[in-house]
Amino acid sequence: GNMNGIYLNSNGTNSTITFKDFSVKRNTISNSDYIGIKLDGHSSFAPFPFFLNGEIDSNTVINCGSDAINMKANNLNTQIVFDSIAINYNFLHNNGRSGIYMDLGACFASHINFSENSIYNNGALGIDLVQDSLIYGSPYVPAPIIDSVVTTSGIITVHGKLNSIWPNRDFKIELFSNTLPDITGLGEGETFFISDTINS
Repeated sequence: GNMNGIYLNSNGTNSTITFKDFSVKRNTISNSDYIGIKLDGHSSFAPFPFFLNGEIDSNTVINCGSDAINMKANNLNTQIVFDSIAINYNFLHNNGRSGIYMDLGACFASHINFSENSIYNNGALGIDLVQDSLIYGSPYVPAPIIDSVVTTSGIITVHGKLNSIWPNRDFKIELFSNTLPDITGLGEGETFFISDTINS
């Protein structure tokens, strides 16, 4: 269809939380001309987050013209727009731009969780956080680097590193397998394989 598949718009609210305890779950969105699922934090100053305690879970978004999931803050005021949002278990394939795209402008987000999403064969990055440093509770860390993958007697051993300036902090690392490697060398994650928690 035309434009966005699912569009949640804060629509200029000045004094209230626009979307609280919301759920976008188990939808199939395909062939949208623009974005599959869009959260738009557009307003003048408000003392509350526009999106609080939400989940985008187990959706299939394929063949859309732009991002599969897009979170954007169109606001010049330095406030938290997205707070406690979980984006998990989604299938985001063959879209024109990123699997997940978040642009905060001059605003902030807090406690954003991405986990076990299948993101594959999209036109841009799998997860594109335009301003990583503006996400509270999720300190900016460059993507982990995998140095080698070795299989011996059916046991797969992965060696890599995570560069962090944050001491004594736990990070969850997720590993995925892909049918084909990504041409960028910074591949998306097609099939969730395993996760582990490491301490810096």
